Amino acid sequence: PMLSKYRIVRRIGLGSFGEVFEVNLISTGETFAMKKIPNIYGREKLFETEIRVMMKTSHPNIVRIIEVGHSNQHSTSMTRIMRAKDCNMPCTS
Repeated sequence: PMLSKYRIVRRIGLGSFGEVFEVNLISTGETFAMKKIPNIYGREKLFETEIRVMMKTSHPNIVRIIEVGHSNQHSTSMTRIMRAKDCNMPCTS
């Protein structure tokens, strides 16, 4: 399974749609962001639409999808983790 390849480091976001975690790929130690969304009626379709749009989009300020997975309980996507310093836009504090 996809999730067994990753170790959760910490939760970095929580919202009404789902959670985002910082994770490490166990085999390399590489860091990614994992979006985890409960499979609740209607959300699967929104998740699939989001993934389709992100896979078609190429922009330096939009993260690239690395991997997508589904289980009976959750849908997940792995992306490169983007920190404020990596963003090509002015950041405010």
